[in-house]
Amino acid sequence: MRRVLTLPSGKTLLAKAVATESKATFFNVSASSLVSKVSGEKPMPASPSVTSSLSSSSRPPSPRHRKYRGESEKLVRVLFSLARHYAPSIIFFDEIDSIMSHRGGGGSGFAGDGSEHEGSRRMKTEILTNMDGLNSNNGGVFLLAATNLPWDLDTSFLRRMEKQIHVRMPSADARKMMIRAHLEEFSPLFGKDEVLSRCATATDGFSGSDIRLVCKEAAMRPLRRMLNQLQALGHGDQNMSLLLKRNPVTLDDYSDARRSMQPTSNSRLASQIDAWGDRRERFGAD
Repeated sequence: MRRVLTLPSGKTLLAKAVATESKATFFNVSASSLVSKVSGEKPMPASPSVTSSLSSSSRPPSPRHRKYRGESEKLVRVLFSLARHYAPSIIFFDEIDSIMSHRGGGGSGFAGDGSEHEGSRRMKTEILTNMDGLNSNNGGVFLLAATNLPWDLDTSFLRRMEKQIHVRMPSADARKMMIRAHLEEFSPLFGKDEVLSRCATATDGFSGSDIRLVCKEAAMRPLRRMLNQLQALGHGDQNMSLLLKRNPVTLDDYSDARRSMQPTSNSRLASQIDAWGDRRERFGAD
């Protein structure tokens, strides 16, 4: 099973939730853990048994880079082997566009002249080959990938992904549930539907992470007021007991916190991804 998720709306958290609910081993793969071996940044020593052959179409690598040649492909093979061994498992490629962009025309692992590095092409081919191996012997391995730039993905990679899921930004109802979950324990005010509706409207275009930060800032404001009052009144026991009484979060606290923050998601990028997702839903993933 293969899925690719789009839009900055909590994809990584969603992937972890899938792993938790399915009780599967979770492999969270970042681009740096694979691509650094291509570019030569902080390379790991290559195994003595690994030999490298020079391509006639590429310039000979320096002795320093020749030593680490093939490390990325080896890591990819080990990753898929471990996933099969610890099945049921989930392999999650975060920001997959930095690994599996169009071959020869974008993404990571570029030579100094702007062309794609041979090591990057070899790594992409190794990933595609191992994905084909999942078809013949799945063994309980579920492949997930996330991207904010789905149009930059290699077409061979997209063909191998069975589903492309457009994860849109949280709806008004979803934002209400998030705000309730974050703030109701600090004030019963945030258990009322009319208050939650006002708060949700004010966070249109915010991702789940943005909403969490707004709620965290709102929850800190009563604490800051208490500390300021304590500093003004002195540190007597009577003053301390008065200030330690429950100081609930108010709607003004939430409004001030909201005004102090802006959504981290790019509205233009979100519109592009929405349009891409609509086209995929209208004409099909293929």
